[in-house]
Amino acid sequence: QLRIDRTISFIENLSDGDLQPSALETIMAKLGALDVIQADVAVVKSSMAVLDQIPVLVEELKDVKERVSALKADQ
Repeated sequence: QLRIDRTISFIENLSDGDLQPSALETIMAKLGALDVIQADVAVVKSSMAVLDQIPVLVEELKDVKERVSALKADQ
């Protein structure tokens, strides 16, 4: 009985930090982290798509600049 009482007392005095997470809790935490990583990857892919458009935009701006210069020269 003394051993049982000591075990119960030990369990009652444990803090949350003293408890080891269960395998399911560990898996769920890792899945949560994976969700965050996937969201970050999606943002990076979106940013890369925007970066891929920069050379096209630069060429379009050069064309606009040339047309504006031509219009100014005609006036």
